[in-house]
Amino acid sequence: MSFGYGDVPEKWDTISLIFPLEEGKSWAFVFDNDRKSVVQRGERVVVPAGEFDTFLVARTIENDLVEFRTEQWFAAIGLVKLRNRDTFVQSVTSESGDDLGRQEFSMAVEMELQSYSVQ
Repeated sequence: MSFGYGDVPEKWDTISLIFPLEEGKSWAFVFDNDRKSVVQRGERVVVPAGEFDTFLVARTIENDLVEFRTEQWFAAIGLVKLRNRDTFVQSVTSESGDDLGRQEFSMAVEMELQSYSVQ
């Protein structure tokens, strides 16, 4: 099976799922940050590759410096849609070392399956 996600790199971070997917199911993994996942609901989605029955999995990673929120739509063929919002927080100091507060940077990405083939 091959997938086409447009300009998205072929290597993704590890996607961990606990099967069977069902509404309300949740799990967490501890790496360098706590990663929490919950199956929010079943949903039919339309992407350029077609129309799919999916489960929407919401994932979060939070600590003092980052907040990652990702929504992933999984069909029987795999990941068909992804919406991601990352927020990074950085402490700002003056040249003399005075604390000037915190600065926040955000980035949002949305991807949809463009094509797929079964071989």
